[in-house]
This record gives sequence, structure tokens and C-alpha cells, in this order.
Amino acid sequence: MLLPYLIPLTAGSQTFFEKPFPESRYLRMFGTWVHYRTFEPRNDSNAKPVFLVHGFSGSTFSWRYTIPALLNSGYSVTAIDLPPFGFSDKRRSANVCDSIWPDMIAAVMDVVSFERRMGQEQWILIGHSMGGMVIGAFATEYPSYSRALVYVDGTSPDSDGKRPFSLRAAGSILRLGFIQRWADVAMEQFIFNEKRFTDLLRSAYGKDPDADAVQGYMRPFSFYGSASSIFRFSSNAGFARVDHRLLQSKPRLLLWGEKDSWIPVEGGRNFIKANPDVEGYFFPEAGHCPMETHSDEFNSILISWLNEL
Repeated sequence: MLLPYLIPLTAGSQTFFEKPFPESRYLRMFGTWVHYRTFEPRNDSNAKPVFLVHGFSGSTFSWRYTIPALLNSGYSVTAIDLPPFGFSDKRRSANVCDSIWPDMIAAVMDVVSFERRMGQEQWILIGHSMGGMVIGAFATEYPSYSRALVYVDGTSPDSDGKRPFSLRAAGSILRLGFIQRWADVAMEQFIFNEKRFTDLLRSAYGKDPDADAVQGYMRPFSFYGSASSIFRFSSNAGFARVDHRLLQSKPRLLLWGEKDSWIPVEGGRNFIKANPDVEGYFFPEAGHCPMETHSDEFNSILISWLNEL
């Protein structure tokens, strides 16, 4: 219990004054700084708005190939880093419970729509992996904000938002101080290096990642408390409520890599069987991140579907 506190940590503290990207923005809510990025197509103030939600341990970087394609097709794009992921708040004081993510997304949407002078808008939501659950929870809580849903290698099955006892018990262990300290020590000593991130991305991609991808995913983890913040999130996760009776009124598309080794493709096929109103497309050679590894095909299918809305 005491040993991890004897091992020094060298990661720098997180600040919210320097922008990680030229178009980066921060919004503070629930005592937590939320990082997001906004993009507007040229000469089109009435563009349909798209909101991008990353997966577990992902960030706005995960959509680096999707954003330009959407902009070139005339869509307005906003991408968020859900706390504690990406460049959003990782400090111990930050609120990283997933039950407030829908409220955070709605607040960012309100700010963006106000700046666009559009009033309340209906958004097209695209969620990858864990983000699939998030967009379903958001559309349940904020149906008037939601125009359509696109799931990418992840879905949003029905959930009453209640956590079973086993998860509550596991969460209480993850909240122990020395456990979280061990997480930060392990991150610095064993995980935060190019080889580890390369191996993780190789598993997700189903092929070798390039150096830019490795550095892009490593960069948000360079702050103090990156690992322990994820433990705090995990200790509180599972409260999101999803009601498919409400979602059935929204156009929905599912995109999935058939060679996904993280969330097998059978999950996507079963989701379509249970929800026959959902349109589906499966990429034969893609793994867990088709928007990155097969971006041309992914963008073509996505934008063709969006243009029919």
C-alpha cells in the first residue's frame, strides 16, 4: 500500500490554457474542463452539424480522417474528448462519471449552435466503440437534439442505468488511493512507451500502425494522473440509460470491421437482428477502427448514407 508512493512520478501537470490543436476549445462544467474541437465547412453557415464521440482511451485524434471528409461534403463537425480521455480534465477533482457525459455533450452543442447563430439544432451523432453506448444514452436523454445515430464497432443496447452489485463492489476497490497510485506508476514505468502503444494499436487496427498514429494516441497520456483518472472513471461507469423505444424514431447506421478482435463482429450482426430498422455495413478487411484503417471506404459509405437523410 505504501510502496507506490515511494516511486517518484515525472509526468507534468495538466493545464487548460494552451491549445493542443489550433481549433481546440475548453468548456468548464461540473468543475471539469472538457476539451472539444469545432470545424466549419467553407461558405456554408447552414451546414448540417455532426458530433463525433470517441471510444475508450480514444480522443478527437481518432477522427482525423473522418473530419476532413465530412467538411469537404459540407457538414459542420464538432468532436469531443469525454473526461478523463484525450485532453479533457484528468485531475483528481474532475468529475469523470459517465452519467454526466450526455449533459456535457448537450452543453457543448449549445455553445457551438449559439456561435453558429442557429439556435437549438438537431445533430447527427457518430460514436466509436464505447462511443456507441454514449450516443445512445445521449439520444435517450436529449431526443430533441438528435437527428440520427451512427454506430462504429460498438452499440448501445438497452440499459436501465443501474449498476449491479458486482460492479459497485469492483468500483469501490478501484477508488482506493494506493490502487490509483499503482496505476500511475505502472503507466509511467511500463506502459507509456512507443512499443506498448504500438502493440495496442496493432491489435486494434489489425495491422501495424504508423508512427503518427502511435504518437497521436500517446500524447494525451503524457499528463500526471492519466492512468488513475481512468480508474476513477471505471469505478463510476455504468450509469448511462438507453431506451431503444425512443431511438427507433431516429435513422440509425451501424459500421463494423469484420476482423475486429476487440468487439467481435457477431455483436454488430446481433444488434441488427434485434433492431431491423438499423442499416448495417461490414468492412471485410477492417479491425476495430475502420474509420482510421479503411478511411476512404468508411467515409464513402458514411457520407452516402448521411446525404440521404
